[in-house]
Amino acid sequence: MGFTVRPDGSIEAETVDEAIALSRRITKHQEQPQGALFPVNGEKRAEAAVTKGWPSFLKLTEGTTQRAFLEALAAAPEGRTLEEMRDILKQDSTSQVAGIITALKKNAKKAAVDPDAIFDRTVHGPRSSRKITYKLSGALKPLLKT
Repeated sequence: MGFTVRPDGSIEAETVDEAIALSRRITKHQEQPQGALFPVNGEKRAEAAVTKGWPSFLKLTEGTTQRAFLEALAAAPEGRTLEEMRDILKQDSTSQVAGIITALKKNAKKAAVDPDAIFDRTVHGPRSSRKITYKLSGALKPLLKT
């Protein structure tokens, strides 16, 4: 397969068939970058990649405050505020809850789960009086016993 790349970025192939084959290879490469942990094209592909890792993710969090965090969210379908989570988890400060969340996200990466697919985080109000609410994702709810 012979082709020439011109300075303006255009590509010239020797035959039409070679041009079509080259175009398909370039398009395929652009759609799915090598080394991408989570597919970016199409909700279903991303969802499939995420759900494969849930069992190993749950095993990593077994018996930890991370699991308690997830179970507390599962028990409240409307979500819970940061302060409620601090009280439920018996933590001294909201910074300690942030540490639990960080550990959850690290374990998600270990299990090849998208860390943003665990829960939704919503911030209400201005910085001085803001309320942060966490709500468990739909994909994880059926896997947790409440």
